[in-house]
Amino acid sequence: MQRLIEDGGVVIEGNPATNTEGTPVRGAWLQAIDDELIGLVENTGETLNPEDNGQIAKGIQSGKLISSVAGGTADALTGTFTPIIETLINNMVLCVRAAGANTTTAVTFTPNPGVIAPVGVYKGANVVLAMGDIAGAGHGLKFRWDATLTKWELLNPATGISIAAPNFKNKLPNGAFRINQRKYISGTALAPGVPLTGVGYGHDGWRAGAGGCTYTFAQSMGPTQINITAGTLISVAEDSTVDGTAMVLSWGGSAQGRVGVNGAAPSGAYAASPITLTATPGQTVSVEFNTGTLGKVDLRNGLTPSADYEWPPLWMVLAVCQRYLPAFNTPSGQVGSVNWVSSTAFQANFSFPVTARAVPSTISVSSIGHFVANTPGGSNNVCTGVFAYWIAGLNSFSVTGTVAGGGGTLGTGGFLYAGNGSAQILFFGCEL
Repeated sequence: MQRLIEDGGVVIEGNPATNTEGTPVRGAWLQAIDDELIGLVENTGETLNPEDNGQIAKGIQSGKLISSVAGGTADALTGTFTPIIETLINNMVLCVRAAGANTTTAVTFTPNPGVIAPVGVYKGANVVLAMGDIAGAGHGLKFRWDATLTKWELLNPATGISIAAPNFKNKLPNGAFRINQRKYISGTALAPGVPLTGVGYGHDGWRAGAGGCTYTFAQSMGPTQINITAGTLISVAEDSTVDGTAMVLSWGGSAQGRVGVNGAAPSGAYAASPITLTATPGQTVSVEFNTGTLGKVDLRNGLTPSADYEWPPLWMVLAVCQRYLPAFNTPSGQVGSVNWVSSTAFQANFSFPVTARAVPSTISVSSIGHFVANTPGGSNNVCTGVFAYWIAGLNSFSVTGTVAGGGGTLGTGGFLYAGNGSAQILFFGCEL
């Protein structure tokens, strides 16, 4: 295409009153514009009609400039376009009507055989095509050129794009020991675990057996393997997660395990991985391990252990664990809201990150002095005394508290903040 002014200057409008000459219109430029516009119409298969000034719009709407019937084979497609495509432009989209279904995953495409080399086709985030992604004859395919990958992306595969997402086949909430909201310290002796009370728990979802437990570990963002040096360790699959009868328990490490079904405590002889069991849907399943190394504990439906440990994002595992142990581990920032009932006393409400399994009954605080209450005057007063239980539900827990020095005003609001890097609040009464 040509410019009216070949050197790229600005078009000047003539003015006879000031004797200003306008930019001359060159014949070559007029011919180029004429050829471009006529070509746009004729390349869509239309015949010029002097009485129709909408032919360019109709030609664009027809899609004929970017459409072709596929040639080649079902797995090595070609296209023939008018005008001929000589150069590929990033994000260029071309449409091809398929003649048959692909029978391999190594599909190629070229819009100009013999000139543009055929290259591979992918879908989604550089995912290999599946057989049948080109459904068959008549499937209208949309290819987008990806100049970075130097491949064609099939925008409308028949089988869609499968996104690897966790399906939570593992019935145990924290089988890889990834979550440790209590900040349990490696090597600390645990008293026998007591459900609902918070006593005897280490990592989320794990409590000591009847004889207590001691275990060591080096915490990782990935899978954490522990070493049980004394006693036993128990985890429980909640009744609402047990939906099958035939189940299998598997794990990594030298520790041996045993199970308890239908709400019963684990019993019987310990055995090496894997262990098959028969459960009743809607009843808890408990697993217990003796001394030795332990990691990637998996309890699922079926009789065959999984070859690959299920690996949900860390935030998902944390959310599941907070169903059983609502907690705030906040080095700084707001943790709750405050309603002042006197100059020194307040009611504080904590909204849980997720809905709890049961209504919590008690609260554990790292130290009352780790928290400050915001007063109407804008000051932050350090809390004193204790946070006393006031009212609780599945989604929140409220306490009463006090500050030294006053500053509160009856009926006004404020916020409760963590004022120390070790600030922690745990709510007990939901753990199994």
